[in-house]
Amino acid sequence: MKLDILFNWPPGENSARVSLGAASVDDVHKEFSVGLTPKGKTDAEMGAHNAGWVVGDKINDQFTFDVERGDKVTVFSRSVGAKKAESKIVIDTDVEWPADAQGGTQVNTGWTF
Repeated sequence: MKLDILFNWPPGENSARVSLGAASVDDVHKEFSVGLTPKGKTDAEMGAHNAGWVVGDKINDQFTFDVERGDKVTVFSRSVGAKKAESKIVIDTDVEWPADAQGGTQVNTGWTF
């Protein structure tokens, strides 16, 4: 699975566009849910930007959303049919914000997991 963040989108708004898309054939055996922790909060709200768990090969536009700088994006994953999340990746948009993502310049960064 690949998580992409387009930093400084829209330009100059101190926000970013987040999207999740299948990166490998192994993702058909996994389910994913995306959570969001607003800046200053401590826990991710699982399923914040989709209808719950989605099988990797069914990823679509429901996994594209905007966040404010400082929000944390969490992607939970589990085997298809499992009851609980088996792993997660957390991206702090403030920590990961590229220095050149300012003014009219956007920077796209991706994480594969």
